[in-house]
Amino acid sequence: MRLIASYLFITLFLFSCNTGDKIPDVSNIKIELSTQRFEKELFNLDTANFNAQLDQLQAKYPAFGENFITTILGADPKWSQDSITGYVHGFVRAFRNVYDSTQAIFKDFTPYEKDIKQGLQFLKYYFPDYKVPNKIVTYIGPLDGFGDILADDATIRGIHNHLGKNNSRYKTGMVQETSPE
Repeated sequence: MRLIASYLFITLFLFSCNTGDKIPDVSNIKIELSTQRFEKELFNLDTANFNAQLDQLQAKYPAFGENFITTILGADPKWSQDSITGYVHGFVRAFRNVYDSTQAIFKDFTPYEKDIKQGLQFLKYYFPDYKVPNKIVTYIGPLDGFGDILADDATIRGIHNHLGKNNSRYKTGMVQETSPE
């Protein structure tokens, strides 16, 4: 009798679950969103004038530029400007192949911006008082470091972490220690 009651309960439970798609329509929720491709600007700096152009890039991204260098790349703010510039330039040279891989996938970021915007519309639907970010900043950092970050006015996307689960770069010991499968 218990077995029959258990089957009956499970059957009623499964059939009582609503299987209809009741996804709210969020298309009328206005989200102003722009995308800034920090990694493109960083990896396209002129090596002959790297120091001055890096300063200009940091000025263009006042909230993110310094954090990228000190927090994401780990440069010590006590270092001389030449040391910091050399460190960032070394990162750009070492990660050129990662940049090239990301450009093959994310050359046109429009479809991803559309998905992120829809996600923010759902966020606003469920939490109407939440102040959603108004920009997306994309970047490339160390593979064993930071990924996606949420700031007050931006959602910051570490596109180096979105190259596909089978990307060989994710199989290294260093990356596996921080982000095991």
